[in-house]
Amino acid sequence: MSKSKMFKHMTVGAILGGVLFSGVSYAATSMNITVSVLPLKYYFDGVEKKAPADQQGFIYKGTTYVPLRFVSDALGKKVGYDGKTTSIYVGKQKEGTVTYLKDAPLLSAEDNNSRVQWNTYLTNRDEIFEQFWVAGRINGAGRAEWGSYSYQYILDGNYKTLSGLLAPHELWKEQPPQDNIGTLKIYADDVIVYDSGAISSTLLDSIKVEADIKGVLVLRIEMSGQYTAFLDPKLIS
Repeated sequence: MSKSKMFKHMTVGAILGGVLFSGVSYAATSMNITVSVLPLKYYFDGVEKKAPADQQGFIYKGTTYVPLRFVSDALGKKVGYDGKTTSIYVGKQKEGTVTYLKDAPLLSAEDNNSRVQWNTYLTNRDEIFEQFWVAGRINGAGRAEWGSYSYQYILDGNYKTLSGLLAPHELWKEQPPQDNIGTLKIYADDVIVYDSGAISSTLLDSIKVEADIKGVLVLRIEMSGQYTAFLDPKLIS
């Protein structure tokens, strides 16, 4: 056997769930098979792109299987799975399909004293979120500092609605109240479709964000604030 080729025993359920679709879970009949794992290289229009370590291809009975999510992302296409109908969607998703914003192809990113999704975000109403885009940061003294970000995502007209929430961080329960701790603006193909205005630190209920993005090719999210976040942002097809 050459050094470039290895044979491994795997279960078909683990292969299909982890390699072929990567992130899409479903039930599968488990059985032992022998596959040939090679150092596959992928070229798209002559440009090599490397698959993530957890999305590797393999050969089984003379057929090469490649990671669908990696290939779709490399082609700029969204991939989704509907467990009820065992259907896979590449590109345009099934109507009503929910996709987290973090899974949309990123076109550009700019940030100043900010970061996207770090650990968890606890609101002043003790609600916990794991999906959030936060502007600003907390300094060493435990106080909020101003920051901003601007992120652009490729939608290719595949979605109808962007939804999410706005809520003060828990630290504002211990800070002097302020009328303006941040602002969120959403642009669809450079046209503003949502403007939160000033967000108060004393909000008792989360602000529901909903923007019409039907037919939109490029989505831009801009936010500035004192450790203020766009929470649980979802794209709905």
